[in-house]
Amino acid sequence: MDDPKYQFEYCGLSSWFHYHNVRCSSAFWGDTPSGLGYSDIALYTLIGRVLEHYSQKNVTPTEYCILDLGTYFGHSAFSVVYGAATVSKDPALRVLSVDTFKQPQWLVENNSEVIKFIKSYGSTEPDAIGRRLDLAFSQIGLTRNPVQLLSRDVLTLTAGDLLAFAPKGYRLIMVDCAKTPELMNRIVQFLTDSRVCPMGAIALFQDLFDWHAPWNVYALWRLFKEGVFSLVRAGTAVTPFAEKAAVRKVGTICDQIKESPLVTETWCTAFTTLENEMAALDEFIQIFRGWGYIGAVLKLRCLKVGALLRDGRLDEADGMIKKLDQIWPAQFADYALQNAYCRLQHLRTGQKDLSLILDTPAHRFRSSFVLKKLRYMWARLMYLRPVRCERMSQVDSLVRTSIRKRVSVH
Repeated sequence: MDDPKYQFEYCGLSSWFHYHNVRCSSAFWGDTPSGLGYSDIALYTLIGRVLEHYSQKNVTPTEYCILDLGTYFGHSAFSVVYGAATVSKDPALRVLSVDTFKQPQWLVENNSEVIKFIKSYGSTEPDAIGRRLDLAFSQIGLTRNPVQLLSRDVLTLTAGDLLAFAPKGYRLIMVDCAKTPELMNRIVQFLTDSRVCPMGAIALFQDLFDWHAPWNVYALWRLFKEGVFSLVRAGTAVTPFAEKAAVRKVGTICDQIKESPLVTETWCTAFTTLENEMAALDEFIQIFRGWGYIGAVLKLRCLKVGALLRDGRLDEADGMIKKLDQIWPAQFADYALQNAYCRLQHLRTGQKDLSLILDTPAHRFRSSFVLKKLRYMWARLMYLRPVRCERMSQVDSLVRTSIRKRVSVH
């Protein structure tokens, strides 16, 4: 049952100029490996700050818990704690960070930051990451490390395991481990369990537009469509996130999982029908276009190429790539489009080569020196863009229903 008293207070989740906090946080994190961008750090810091403010309203600060599904090297957890530490040097939060702590061999051998981390701390195991977090938290003035690292495959995790750490559930759940459709199904079970994810909890999908995890955007769409979560936007540079709005089951999200035709390439794993995936992408494209989130729209349209590839429609995918190449705005770099082209060629030839270039007149125009410089300058302006969170309104919801009735596949 919906209960408004659990709705999160977003009035404080805004910042007109967060550059200082992001730069200070990044300085403490240094060259430790991270999967976060500038806007991610800004948002996580803001959420940590608001959660701590909310806790400190009581005479005795109320403890609250955060779930980090997918530690990597701990930057997400650190960013949220950093935000809380701007309010109190004895923050009331506790973070459970779950991961297998096994990094791909190619990353261990080729990523300079990972190589340096291993030389400094000995491994990528929990004890090594824990020591790095101990140092980072001491540098920001905390006397304790509020992050508990748990080495565990999320597929073997139960609600009971999570509740043992947080009997009252989690106020924030960060999802960065849904690398397979099976993992996404398990995560959705946690998100729809009111004990683990109560009303008003925030869910952050860190790989929402990631080519390697196309079920992320589909899962968010299903949760949104069923009314379990409301969508929250925070600015063109910030990935939209979700707030728990109702308690109800949604069934199995990835309901038609098939074996990938490319060994070890999970992105090519079909996880639902093409119609379902296209409906999700088309609806979000319409919503984001209405918000003016053109960069997100372009990424979603490239994910439609991936949907066609997973369904074996290579010629249609090729035609979509060519169409996107012709209409791609010059103010946006075409990395997502180039990635889609490489994936198409991988399926056609059986050879993976992400250095391939869709070398067309349109691409060469976008790659001119002047346009590259203009994009660089535009990207720097991101530091001046505010983060202002706003729930999707009832008017938006009505528009969403209308769009669903007349959506067409582009």
